[in-house]
Amino acid sequence: YIPMDPGRQWTPQQLVDIAFASDKQKAPGGPAVYNNTGYVLAGMVIEAVIGQPLGAYVRTAILDPLGLENTWSPATEAFPETSMVRGYYHRPPPAPNAPTDIASGGEMWRMDGVLPYSDELQDSSDSFPFGAAYGCGDMVSTPSDMVGFMRGLFCGKLLYQPFFAEMFEHRVPASFPGTRMRETGAGMFQSTYGDRAFDGHQGSIPGYVAVMLHDPESDLTIAMTSNVGSGNRLSFQASGLHPVVDQAIRIILD
Repeated sequence: YIPMDPGRQWTPQQLVDIAFASDKQKAPGGPAVYNNTGYVLAGMVIEAVIGQPLGAYVRTAILDPLGLENTWSPATEAFPETSMVRGYYHRPPPAPNAPTDIASGGEMWRMDGVLPYSDELQDSSDSFPFGAAYGCGDMVSTPSDMVGFMRGLFCGKLLYQPFFAEMFEHRVPASFPGTRMRETGAGMFQSTYGDRAFDGHQGSIPGYVAVMLHDPESDLTIAMTSNVGSGNRLSFQASGLHPVVDQAIRIILD
C-alpha cells in the first residue's frame, strides 16, 4: 500500500514495483482478490500506444465526447478545487494484538504520520496523492457525471461491441471486505444491491466512497458518493453507503 504523502510525485513503474514487492500475490486461475495494479498497467499500455499522458487521453476519448463537464484528472489537469467537497476519515484505534489483515479490521491505507488514531472523524481531504492513483483512481467527479459515463458505456458510445463484451467474459469469483462485490471481469464488477445483480464499479480513497451501477434487466443506472470513509473495513464509515444504495434502488424499482 502506498503511503499517504500528497506532496510526493509517483511514477506508474514505482506503483507496479510496490505491488510486485508485496507478499499478497495470488496464483493465476483462482478466485480474484481485488487490487489496483491491473489498472495501473492498463494506463501504462495506453500511454505507450497513444503517446500522450493518460489523463489527456481520458479527456479527449471519454470525458469530452460524453459531455462530462464536472469530471477531472487532478494529477494531470487543473480543476476547481474549491468545488470539491471536503472528505472525512474514521481511523479507530486498533485493539491490542488485533489482526492486521483487511478483513479483520486492518488498515487499507498507510495513514501513519498523516492522521492520528481517533474515534472522531478527521478531515482527510488533502491526504491523498492523486498521482499515485493513476489508472485506478486519478479522478474527481459527481454522481450525475458517473451516471453519464455508465450510460455512455452501456449504450455503446465508448467501446466497439467485441471489446465491451470482453469486460463480462471469463468472470471469476471476487471479494473485497466491506463491499458487495461477487464477481469481476475486465474492470467490471458484479455486485448485489436491492436483491439484484448490478454491473459496475465501486471504490474509495481516504474520506470518500463511490458506487456506480447498471442493471441490464431494468436499465436502471445509479451512482452515489459519500464524503466520509475509513480504511478499516469493519467501520460503518467504510461500508455505510451500501445500505443507502439498497434503499434507493428498492424505492425506484418497487
